[in-house]
Order: sequence, then C-alpha cells, then structure tokens
Amino acid sequence: MGSASKDLQRQLISPLEEGSVKGMRTYRLKSPSAKPYLDIEAKTGAHALQFSAEAGTGGGKGDFIIAQNPQGTFEALGMWVYLTPESNVGKVGIQIYDSEGESFFALQDAYWDGWEWVEFNLGDDGEEGFRHAYRQNDKSGEIEFPLKSINIVWFVGREGPSSLGVDALTALSKVTETPRFPLKVEVISDSWTEPGKPVQGQALIHNFSDQSLKLKVVSSVQLNSNFETPKVPDPVMGSNHAVGKPSWLMVRNERKNENALTDEDPSTFYRYSGPKGESPPTEIFEFVDLGESRLITHIQWRAADANWVRMLDIYGSENGDDYTPIEGLQNMNIQKKWGIQTVELPKPTSARYLRLRHSNGDDVLPGHFRAMGSLMVYDGPTDEAFTIPSVGKEITTQETQLTIAPKSYDLVTFKESQPLKPGAYLFGLAVDSDGYRCVDVSGFFVMPETEIKPSPDSRFGINSSGLKMLPFLVRAGFGWVRFENLKWQFYNPSENDFRFDGSVKPWVVPFDALFEAYQEAGISILPFIFQTPKWATSAPEDVTKNRDRYLPKDLNSYKKAIFQAVARYSAAEVAEEKLLTPDQRTGLNLITSYELWNEQNLNAPSWGFFVGTLDEFYPLYRAGVEGVKEADPSARILNGGWAGIDVNVIDTMATFKYPDGKTPLDLTDVLSAHFYTGKSDPETATDDPNARRTGKPSENSPTLEMKLQDLSHWRNRVKKEMPIWITEMGYDVDGPMGLDERYQAAKLPRAIMIAFANGVEKLFIYRETGSGGTQHTGAGLARNDLSLRPSYFTIATLIRQFEGVTQTAVPRLETDDPNVWMYY
Repeated sequence: MGSASKDLQRQLISPLEEGSVKGMRTYRLKSPSAKPYLDIEAKTGAHALQFSAEAGTGGGKGDFIIAQNPQGTFEALGMWVYLTPESNVGKVGIQIYDSEGESFFALQDAYWDGWEWVEFNLGDDGEEGFRHAYRQNDKSGEIEFPLKSINIVWFVGREGPSSLGVDALTALSKVTETPRFPLKVEVISDSWTEPGKPVQGQALIHNFSDQSLKLKVVSSVQLNSNFETPKVPDPVMGSNHAVGKPSWLMVRNERKNENALTDEDPSTFYRYSGPKGESPPTEIFEFVDLGESRLITHIQWRAADANWVRMLDIYGSENGDDYTPIEGLQNMNIQKKWGIQTVELPKPTSARYLRLRHSNGDDVLPGHFRAMGSLMVYDGPTDEAFTIPSVGKEITTQETQLTIAPKSYDLVTFKESQPLKPGAYLFGLAVDSDGYRCVDVSGFFVMPETEIKPSPDSRFGINSSGLKMLPFLVRAGFGWVRFENLKWQFYNPSENDFRFDGSVKPWVVPFDALFEAYQEAGISILPFIFQTPKWATSAPEDVTKNRDRYLPKDLNSYKKAIFQAVARYSAAEVAEEKLLTPDQRTGLNLITSYELWNEQNLNAPSWGFFVGTLDEFYPLYRAGVEGVKEADPSARILNGGWAGIDVNVIDTMATFKYPDGKTPLDLTDVLSAHFYTGKSDPETATDDPNARRTGKPSENSPTLEMKLQDLSHWRNRVKKEMPIWITEMGYDVDGPMGLDERYQAAKLPRAIMIAFANGVEKLFIYRETGSGGTQHTGAGLARNDLSLRPSYFTIATLIRQFEGVTQTAVPRLETDDPNVWMYY
C-alpha cells in the first residue's frame, strides 16, 4: 500500500484479528462465523480472519460489523481479501452507516484467486462506489460523518458453503492539521490465549509526519501475577502529577470531600443539596496541593455535572495563600462537556497549589449539583523515562529496527518460540525515533489448562440471558446459569395464550432453542419467573411506570403461567387437555429448578421489583408454588431471591402463616438471596447498596461474613436440610457501585470463598456481560463486545481450585434460644 499523498493519512481501522468482529448479521445464510484463517499467511499482524456461512440459495448476504463509532472523516476505505475457487463469493465490499443512520455500501465482483487489495472511494457514487444499500427515500443521500459503523459484506454466488479471508481494514483520512507529535503507538495484542502457545504480541504504529521515520522498537513480555495496570506517560503531556495528592472542597468556607478530586475515581465527586429554603451559593472552590511546584503545561478534567454548572476558572499559587489566574484557564465554559476534557496552557505556568472556581457567572448555582469528578495535571514529557514498566519476571525481550512510510502505519508482530503457562502477563513496547519517544503496555492472560465438565453438582453459576457467551461459560467451568429472560410477560401475551417459540413480540425469545443449547453444553438452568403482563396487572390505570411489578388481578393467572412453563420444561409429562401452547409440548426434561419472582423486598413503586407488601407477596408466591407442583411434584422451588441477606426480612418466610397454617418456608426447597458490597472489600463490608438504596448503614452494622453466618444459623434452626444459594453476587466496574477491573478480578473470588465458608451451597455471579456505567450494568465478566475481563480468568481459576470440594457445616451457636442470632 505504501504511503499516502500529502493531504491524506493512511490509518488502520481494524487489524482484523480474533475478537475484531463486533456483530454478525446475515440474509438467507446460516451458521455465520469469524475465526483465525490459519492456513494462509496474513498480510499484516498475526493472522487474517476467515468469514464463513452456509447458503441455502444464491444471493445470500453476510454482514459483519467491524468498527463502531470510528472517529474522523474518511476519503476511502480498503482491505485485503483472500479468495479461492471454492469461496463461493459473488461480490465483496464495505457497508457503512453514517451519523444519521443512513446506510451505503460499495461492492466489487469477486473474481480473483489469492490476496487482492480492495479499496473504495467514499466520494464515488458510481457502480463500484458507495451507494444506498437499500431504498431510503427519507434520507439525504449524502454520507454524513462521523460514521456509526463500518461493516464488511459479501454476497454468495450459489447454494452451499461460502467463505473468504479478510485482513487490515484501512482508511484514508483527510489531514486537516499535522499533529505536533508524529507517532501513535498502540499495543493491540489479543487479551487471552490458550496454554502452550508461544509468546506473541502486536503493535500498531502510525506515522503522521510527511517524512519516513526510522524507529527502534523494544518489546517485552513479563509475568504479571498481581495483574498490575501500570500507567505510562503521555508522549506530549507526560505523567499526571495530581493523582494521589491532597485535594479538598470549600462551600461557604466549610471544608468538605477530602481527596475526591485526585483519587482517579470520577464517581467520588461532591454532591451539593442545600437545605430547603436556603439560597444556593454563587460559587464553590476545589483545591489541589501538588506537593511541590510544577511547571504546568496541560490540565485535564472529567466533569461530574456538565448540565448545571457552566463556568470554571483555575488559579495557581506557590504558597497556598496568594492565588493568581492562570492564563488560558479562565472563563472556561464546561456546560455539556462530558468525558475527559484537555486544555493546553498558552505558556507553561509554575504552581504548587491549584484552586478551581465553579460558578454560573453572575447567577447562583442550582439547588442540586455535582462538583468536578477528576482533575489531572501535567508538566510535559522532558523529565519522563519512556521505558517499559517492570511488573514481574521477564519472559522475553526483543529489539527491532523498522522504517514507516510517511502518513502510513505498520502492524508489527513480535514472536518467540517459548510457550506460556496459565497466568497473567504484560506485553510492553517502547519506541524511539530521533527524540520522539513513547511507550505502551497491555495485559493478557493464558487460559487455565484443565477443562471442567459442567455438572449439576457444580457450585458455580452465572446470570445469563442468551447464548452469546456460552462457549466461554463452558470453558470457564460454570455448571449453572440463572436465566434472566423466562419472564411471565415474555411467553404469556394474553389470557390463555402461551408461546415459547420466540413469536411473542417485542421480545421474541426462542426458549426451546436456548434451553436445548444449554443442556447440550451440560449446563443446568435456573429460571426466575416474574413481571406481570399488561393484561393481568392490577396496577391502577393512572400508573404508567413499572406496571409489570404489581400483583396480578387474579393470582390464578400466575399459577397458570407457572404451570404451563413447568409442564413444558420439566421431566414430568402433563395431559394434553391441560396444555395451552399451540404445539402442546411437554416433559422436555430441560429444567429441574424454578425461582419464583425476584427481589420482592425492593418494593418502591418507581424502581422496585414488587409493588406491595410481603403480606401481599406471599399469596402470589404460593400460587406459583402450586403451579410448579401441579405440573411436576419433583421440581425444586426457590423463593424469589431476596435483595440482601438480612435475617430479619428473610425470617418472614417462617413467620407468615397461610390460612391452612403453612408458611412460605414450608413450600421452599432452596433459599435464594443476593448480596453486593459495592466498592467495599468483602471481608470488611457492612453495607449492601443494592438492598439498601436509601439512607446509610449504622457504624456498628455487622459485616457481610457475620450476616452470612446469621443466615446459616437461622437456616439450621428453622429448616436444617434446606440449601442456601446466593443467586446474585457481583462487583461493578465503574459507576456508583464499582471501581476498576483489577478490583473486580481480586474481590469476586474472595467474596465467593467467604460465602462457601459460611454455609452457601451454590453461588451465581451477576453477570456474564456488561460494561456500562450505571448500577450493575458494569458487572460483567466480559465487556459488552464480549472481550474477557481479568475477572473471567480469576473465576475460571477458582472453579478449578474448588473442583470436587463439598460444602462444610457452619459451627453451631452456643445458645439454643431460638430468638437469638449472633449479630441482631
């Protein structure tokens, strides 16, 4: 490909390595897949990808999403494509979705054998240029940047298997301004590999200059047993000198919120909520002590509130008493500026102390607002050592010399023959070119060697909603999934209408296929069934939110719904005249255990999972139990998982009495409960923010471990043979209840071991995927794009450590008084 013309920059959008595909869509094709193309030599990087599918007829289309929200304005897009005479590909090309959601594609006849470079100009609307992918009369017909996605597409020529190789999705971008720093270095190695494979790493290096650059590249692979995530200096700004330094906030001369501005946690901001009737302040101040005077060149901030606080002024001081405005940092409008914002000072300014003034100009601040989330301070790269950080034993090191063409890139692969054992590693890269220096690092893992065969006896489960992570769940060794989508309204859209075939809109969940796939993989299924359908809810007509959390008007409608699900999926067969499904399938022997409802003690009408009291819930629970037992007397019943493990709440299962004298506990085979400890360590946590939601815990509250002991002792007293399953337990990454991925990886195994040591038989992690920033949306062992987090590997290792280990008894209380628990 060579270098680009003077006003264009060639950049790699995706190396098309394993994990590059963000999604797959097909038309008249089955069994789509993307995997390393191991039989051919890659054009760049470690390997190419092979896309394949099965066509029932000619004209089918494969559509694989490669890049989402790519930044920049592109003149052309291109890629390497590998074909053989057996490829069965008629046309191949690229499809894009622009900022307005308008879809275009460009196609080329697939006539060659071997590798061919395919490139399309985005300004060309001819036969082989970009044109509408389908009729879109309500759109402009013009490509609007930035793009929402870039997809690789192909059309098959005939019935049968179809495949092609692809590598190096590349863009030509318009150069509007040549960057001051000509290099961009990024480690892009796979996040994991199988054991016994050789050391391998990759680096993407872009040259933004008009001249060829000769580089010295040093690479290193180190053992990283503690999973360190070392910070490396920015090649232009240097290192952040504010991290860990003292910071504080002043409101009306009152000091508050120590060190929240400099702890690298954007969720620890100060929240102002003034007393009722009090006029809000006109300004607040945040301070940072850098510890020594710094010649500041850049600052960065991440706002916690970019809606209501509009103005930011920053002042500097050498002594902490006399502050002067810093040029370039005055009257900054921060409204609507979310994410990290960067400001380069017009000239470097010396200061030890910084003062941030938040205001709305001449207006008062609002009655409720948040202060700054994080502040970063830089003094340039001159005092930085751009060397690879040391985290552990060095496995291999390598030095390479290379030249990169002007306005182009190179994808460099580093290989050594030495195989790696299971564990955590760090791949590092240091680049030097005539004084331009930069460094980048990336962690990766080697999978545990032993594969665990899933079994109903497994003590490990995970909350799941589909099959996208199934191979990884099996590889990790999970024996159970707590299935999130067997919701009442998902299969019972109207009275006496029960469908499990995926035809109930808008959810279209194909239950049979999902459960059969889990069973074939050896994984047992625990569904929890709740959420009242629209036709059945007792919610008042003027209630528009959470109507599915209300009791049904008739409890028998829940009983009937549970009966139909159990009649289908348990082993017991039910008479045809009792079945209300169109296909009348029964006795499929796919599920043995059922959980009835979810977190019924969280009952706030605006966000709770059950709107009502426990006295109202328990009759609903009994209706569900009766539905289970009528369909399959041998099925195992779990109560809806309690939010938190507060014995005072859970004891209502033993004290609530039905008219016949029975209790909810009499009807329950397994006790289900949830616990989360938020940002606290599991050994010392006293608060479950998921269960509490409001107020603050007492300073003398018992720890999580104490509460687990209480729960076990309560169980031993009231129903000794009943197992305890924790059906939700997790650690968020980011957001109001989470820290970072290293914390999640370390704390999950410790919390699980505490649970097992204190009477819990099985534990289900929440959840398989999720990397959002709100409560529990960031709790996944995998991110939203299915890339594996470090916690996946620590849990996979823990599962192997517990293989064959059985539950042990919790020591008995020293008192026989049934009214005494240990910590209440």
